[in-house]
Amino acid sequence: MASKLVAFRLPDDVVQAIELEAKTTGKDKTAVVVQALRHFFDLPSASESNRVEGLQQQMNELQQKVERLTEQLSNTTLSQLK
Repeated sequence: MASKLVAFRLPDDVVQAIELEAKTTGKDKTAVVVQALRHFFDLPSASESNRVEGLQQQMNELQQKVERLTEQLSNTTLSQLK
């Protein structure tokens, strides 16, 4: 996912909380801020987005297989009726 560099000012207590969370979790500060903002704005995480896209692709592939199998079954049934 593409990202942009954004600069803005934060209160000291917020910066300290970000730094503490980063140190505690082993994440970098950017990851901590992104996670918090995604949570606040109710946005899916990058991994959730990728998972959803992957599941959508799998569903599309399965739908194509179902359509092919339905066609094969229909052709087989028609040939048996002749």
